[in-house]
Order: sequence, then structure tokens, then C-alpha cells
Amino acid sequence: MKTFSQFAFATAILATTALFSACGDDVTEVTEVNEVHQDGMAVLDAGLELSKQKCDTTNVGDMLFVTDSSEVFVCNGKTWQTLKGADGIGKDGSSCSAEPVKDSAGLEGLEVTCGETVVGTIWNGNDGNNGEPGKTGPQGPQGETGEKGEPGEPGADGIGKDGTSCTAKSVENSAGLKGIEVTCGKTVIDTIWNGKDGVNGKPGEPGEPGTDGDDGKNCEVSREGNVLTITCVNSVVTIDLDELIQASSSSEDVSSSSEESSSSEESSSSEESSSSEESSSSEEESSSSVVFPEGVMSAGYYKDNCPSGHTCTDAAPSTYLKSGITYGEILDTRDYQVYKTVKICNDDKSSCQTWMAQNLNYNYDEKTAKSYCYDNNPINCKTYGRLYLWSAAMDSAKVFSSSGKGCGDGTTCSVSGTVRGVCPAGWHLPSSAEWQTLFDNVGRNDLEGSKLKSGSGWKDGCNGENTYGFSAIPTGSRTSTGRFTMASDYANFWSSTEHDKSFVYIEVFYVHAANVEQTDGYKYGAFSVRCLKDD
Repeated sequence: MKTFSQFAFATAILATTALFSACGDDVTEVTEVNEVHQDGMAVLDAGLELSKQKCDTTNVGDMLFVTDSSEVFVCNGKTWQTLKGADGIGKDGSSCSAEPVKDSAGLEGLEVTCGETVVGTIWNGNDGNNGEPGKTGPQGPQGETGEKGEPGEPGADGIGKDGTSCTAKSVENSAGLKGIEVTCGKTVIDTIWNGKDGVNGKPGEPGEPGTDGDDGKNCEVSREGNVLTITCVNSVVTIDLDELIQASSSSEDVSSSSEESSSSEESSSSEESSSSEESSSSEEESSSSVVFPEGVMSAGYYKDNCPSGHTCTDAAPSTYLKSGITYGEILDTRDYQVYKTVKICNDDKSSCQTWMAQNLNYNYDEKTAKSYCYDNNPINCKTYGRLYLWSAAMDSAKVFSSSGKGCGDGTTCSVSGTVRGVCPAGWHLPSSAEWQTLFDNVGRNDLEGSKLKSGSGWKDGCNGENTYGFSAIPTGSRTSTGRFTMASDYANFWSSTEHDKSFVYIEVFYVHAANVEQTDGYKYGAFSVRCLKDD
């Protein structure tokens, strides 16, 4: 139960008097108060708790304000009697309510409102002052100090005196000389300094000049069958050409049959420097006979393609003997494949050319510039050589067009002069004019095709005479859709001569024709390459 100030109690009495007047009850003026039982009106939150509050003769006149019903009760000596009067005949009085409030200083109270009029505010009384702290009690008596014990008897001396321990630490003097300082007990006994460095000896007399060494020896290359032996001083390296060719063929992606793009052939940018390029071919020529390696072409190739009027076997060296013709072979050191060669001149020897007598089989794969085995079968590469896109034949990674792209389909390359392209160093991709020179040298008369075609492999038995050992075999071609076609019907060879952005001049050997036709070939097609030796 909360208590309130006398001022708050007086305010409640005035408010209650006004309430009685409004309800029409007679009010008896109190002119004398015999006894004040409480300093203010108590507040009860719930009316149901009213019966628990004390009301007897000892607190007659005490008042309670119940917040949930907004009623005031007074003790009459027996029970709590509400001060709410009965309804009179007059108008109904305004109901009153009380709401908890708090002022700016945090003091809590009840604001009483009757109708729409705030009658007054009943504020809580201030907290009483804290009582003064109690006095400190008197200090208890101090205990007495115990007596000092007697000192113990001294121990007996040992036989000898204890030795003093010694230590050593690294030190350095002002001149930077290092040493060890020895201390025994608290006494520094001595310092052991490092010895000084000895004086450097005088330079020795110059030695006698050495004699010149022997001249170095060039490496020597020898060959027995398909095995190359390279000897450099005391180092010997043996290369099996069959194994190299097999490794090169097995690296071919035989599963590739995706459609080749015919609209663009991008190429990487790299500069070709002929002055720093290492030679990638070596050649030996003989005017009488040459041993051709086994395994570069399929078994039976040499016998089947022996020139007309000559005898050739697979087991023995092939011998081509014809006036005006020189046969030889080259080693492409890029992949160590060996190719046979033939030098063909006209009758009076005024015009001569040295050609590869086999199709190139160098595996070229630079972004969109690619080469292929027929039907994506590596065995066909050994038989026919590879089929090259023109971008690959021209080595478009090193040859640039005006637009910055390589020599691919849809791009004008506009090259002139000799173009090495995909050929070994010292050899080049022949121009269309150089092909015409070949045909002139063998004597045209619409028989150049028959004289240059191989003696086997052509459909319907339409084999060539292979008079010069050029051995143009029917390789067929690859289309832009990745389809391989016309093997045994056609031999198509690239030239380096461009017709326009989509076409290049090619040389076509037909199965049923004795001549050779120069025509346009799509750049997105893949055809064979024969390399021509540089002059």
C-alpha cells in the first residue's frame, strides 16, 4: 500500500466533495476532525482485494482509492463503504478515471479525470531520507607477541673449502677483435682473444700459356636401312625412323570428323626470320641409284610405282636409270621423315626442277590451319601423305594478309614470290607457274598426266606410266563438311598462287585423263602438297 502527502489527501477530499454534489446527495460539513489516521489516501489496484484491507474501530475514516474501478472507499469501523452515491433524480454525473503519470523528474502519480476535465493529480510522496550510518564499534584488544626462539647451533665445517664455479662468455673489443672472457665467482680471471688473421701470400708467377686444343669435329651421320646414327665426338645417337613415323601417325586424332568452318581461318601472329631458322632438311643425291626407306609408304609402293621400263623390288634398292633424271632423298629433321626426290629437266637441260617424289606427311596443326589423314586413319597418311587446308599449306601462322588474318578461306592473302609454307627448309610450295614448268619439262602433248601418275592405285586400272618416278598417287580430298572423297579418282595438289579470297589455283590429275588440269580449288578444301626445291 502506498502513502501520499497531506496536500494530495486534501485534493482527493475536494474531488470527492465535488463528486457528491454532482450526484445530488446531501453533504454534511465536517467542522472538526478528532483524529487523523493516515497522511493521505491509500491506493488499491484491484477492488477484489478490498476485503483483505483492515477496517475496524482503530482506522475509522481511512480511505482507499481502487484504480480498476476508479472508486473511493472509507472505513466506517466495520466495513469499507463506497463514497459513490446512489443515482439521484438529477442528471447523471460524469464518471471519473485515474491514469498513472510521471513528471519530468521521474515522480509517479495518478491523474484524476472526471468527464473530460482533469480534476487533479495525486503524486506519490517523496522517499524518506536514509538513516545515518551506525558508529564503528570499539577495536578489540591486541594479542601479545610471542617470545623469540633461541638460535640453532652452527653446522660443522667441511674438510675443505668449496670451489668457485667459473663461466665463459664471448666478448669483442673496440677494434672488433673477438674473444672469450673467463669469470670465476665474481672475479674476471682473463680474456682469451682470437688470433689475428695471417698475411695474404704474394701472388704467384703467371703460368705458361697453354697450347691450342685440337679442332672440333663435325657430327657425322650414317644410315643403315631405316636407322640413322649421329656421331658427335664421343657421343652417339641412334634414331629409328620407323618408330618416329609411327609415333607421328599415332598422334593423329582419328575421331575428328567435325564440320570444318568455311567462313574464317584465324592464324596466330609470329614472324618468320629466315636468317635465324635452323635447316630442317638434308639431301643426298645420286645419278645412278638410291635406297628408299621402308615404312614411309605402304608395302609394295616402290614395286607398284616403279617407272616404266625399269625393274624395282621392295627388298632391294630401287634403281631408276633414265637419261636426264637424278634421284635422291631428303631427311625432314622436323619429324625425321625421309622423302625420295627426283630432278626432272627438259631435253636440252635448259630447265630443271627438283621435286619431292612423295606427298608431304608433316603433321601441321595450328589453330584453324590443319592437316588430315584420309578418313582420319593414320595408315592412309603413310600411304598417301597428308591432306592440307590451304591455310596450313601456306603456313598461315607465319604469312599474313593485309587484314591481319592468315591465308585462310574468305581472306585475301596477296603473297608474292617464293613461299616456303609447310615445306622443309630449303624447299617451298610451288606456284602455279612452277607447276606449268614441270609439265613443259616432261613434254606436254596432253600426256603430262600419264607420264607423272603412279603406276598403281588408280581406279579401273587407269594407272600412269610414271616415266620419271614422280608418282602422283590418287589421294582424293577432304570437303568443308569433313567428308573424305574421291580416293583412287583424283590427285589434287595445292599451288601458292591465289585466285581470290575464296579460291586458289590447284593442279588436278584425273583417273580417266592423260593430261593435268589447272583449276580453282576452294580454300576450305584439303588437298595434297608436293614441295619443290629452292633454286
